[in-house]
Amino acid sequence: MSYAYLGQVSLGALRAVLAVADAGSFRRAAETLHVAQPSVSRKIAQLEDRLACRLFERNSASVTLTSAGQLLVARLPALLAELDQTLGDAGKAALGLAGAIRVGFSEAAMSSFLPPLLRQVKRECAGCEIELIEATSNEIAAGVAENRMDVGFSLSAPDDPLLDRVALPSEAVGVVLPDDHPLATAASLSLSDLRDERFILFPRHVNARLYDRMIECCMVSGFSPRIDHQVTPRSRAIAMVAAGEGIATISARLQHQCVPGTVYRPLAPPAPSIEFTMLLRAGTDTHWSRVMRDCAGRLGPSPAGAAEAG
Repeated sequence: MSYAYLGQVSLGALRAVLAVADAGSFRRAAETLHVAQPSVSRKIAQLEDRLACRLFERNSASVTLTSAGQLLVARLPALLAELDQTLGDAGKAALGLAGAIRVGFSEAAMSSFLPPLLRQVKRECAGCEIELIEATSNEIAAGVAENRMDVGFSLSAPDDPLLDRVALPSEAVGVVLPDDHPLATAASLSLSDLRDERFILFPRHVNARLYDRMIECCMVSGFSPRIDHQVTPRSRAIAMVAAGEGIATISARLQHQCVPGTVYRPLAPPAPSIEFTMLLRAGTDTHWSRVMRDCAGRLGPSPAGAAEAG
């Protein structure tokens, strides 16, 4: 049977079939549906005409299902329940109350503030699923602009009319040192203390803003940094510090990632900070996006303490 043909069948007729089958009577079915009996008889007669078969055998004493009616009644409840669920979910999705939220994220965001933020969003958006898509900052911006992602958490904020940008609290940057380094006993450090050190930085393309800001702050502090290694991910940079290959920078929020053989120390100004941005398509106004903005607005600043990690 073609879909076009099925499109001629009304839901009212299908529900009338179930009601008559359950009640065993057109009269009692009409009472259950709160309609007149002729309406029930007419809908079922029209359905039988369109199917070119009888669904009920009728006599003065009873109404019984034919074999075609039995098959239809056996399958209809699941089909109607699924249709009701689908229509309800579609309405909720239109309001941003259900469905999947495609979230683009950088490794830095996922290692920092993003997990608790997403956990809060899921609590406040019952029925929403989170689909996570790891990407670079440039890929996240393009993904949101081109509707391949619903929201992104990026290390950069391109000036694009297709995007709404929500600035997130900046994160202080500190330094990871070998635990036997002469400066490891200091409560905090300035960049000028590090003028003779070998730096291990992320490649510039990972976060050009932070990379350039680090160079700028070092220059303000009176020296040009010696960059011996540019590596990713962060775990590799920290492992290289533990091996005595230099020093690395890390967000204060992530100081717990330091491994044995390393310590974290905060940096006094002038020092760079990590700037995250939440990206949405321009004009996005759904329940989940309002919750996302609210949760992002409640993010606190990164810790700036000098606690030793590892």
